[in-house]
Amino acid sequence: MFPLAGLAGLPFTGKTGWGAFTSHVPTPDGNVVIMFAPHVGVDAHGHIGSIHREGIKKISHACGASIGAL
Repeated sequence: MFPLAGLAGLPFTGKTGWGAFTSHVPTPDGNVVIMFAPHVGVDAHGHIGSIHREGIKKISHACGASIGAL
């Protein structure tokens, strides 16, 4: 496993990170599996992107940083 993740699971690694990653791929017929899955919250009412955090009264975004970037 070679994690490339950044905010919300997006591969924020740049050229250097991708170069380091590809140096771990077997040659000549190596295979790569890239799994991409940002975390997604679903609140008790079924609203996607929202979540109820224990101890906090207000419903919040599952990833406030991603929502802020968007």
